Amino acid sequence: MRYYQLRSLFDPDNIRSGDSLQTLKDLGKIEGLETALHTHYRVIISLIQKGIYKDAKDHEARVKHFGDNQPIVKPPKTITELVTFS
Repeated sequence: MRYYQLRSLFDPDNIRSGDSLQTLKDLGKIEGLETALHTHYRVIISLIQKGIYKDAKDHEARVKHFGDNQPIVKPPKTITELVTFS
């Protein structure tokens, strides 16, 4: 499945007109979408429900590979910085 095809599924105009639903049916419903995306919906849901980490070592490996998923927080500007750059 190409990026534009997936993106078009979520286009509000396609949703309203029913084109998104027809595209999903043409793909073979959820099972066809899974195949097109090379994923397994039921396995993912099962992992989410059970917890994705097998053990602490697995968790550490995921954090190392994907990052810790914490937002980047910039320190606030001081009043002097705000006045100086205005």
